[in-house]
Amino acid sequence: MDVTTARTLDKDELSRATGVGLEVIRKMTSDGTIPERFRVGLGGRELRYVPATVALLAFVVELHQFFGPHSAIPRAIVRRPDIVAKLELAWAEGKLVRLTVSHDDNIEIQVKRSDCVGRARHQLAQLA
Repeated sequence: MDVTTARTLDKDELSRATGVGLEVIRKMTSDGTIPERFRVGLGGRELRYVPATVALLAFVVELHQFFGPHSAIPRAIVRRPDIVAKLELAWAEGKLVRLTVSHDDNIEIQVKRSDCVGRARHQLAQLA
């Protein structure tokens, strides 16, 4: 069984795999940083997360290392549907994340090579 695609994770497993605290995961779930399509509802309030969520959180952590731990920029970046789609594609293909984020015509952020997918796959394998 391939742990990178075969099952979903609960909040505790997601926290262990990513090193992100439970309260932060709850906040990122409620504020939409973790998109709905990365979550599976089991009825009531219980949620599970698809394995690609580990890559999304690894990418957020990586962006926070650059922009600072309290910056709102990383979450704003991963809330964009086009960025989520690129992360999903990189996850499906097992590739590096390469993307450019533009804001108006004034600001452009280029991620030339993020291995958040590789790190996430390694973190999931360690969890198994």
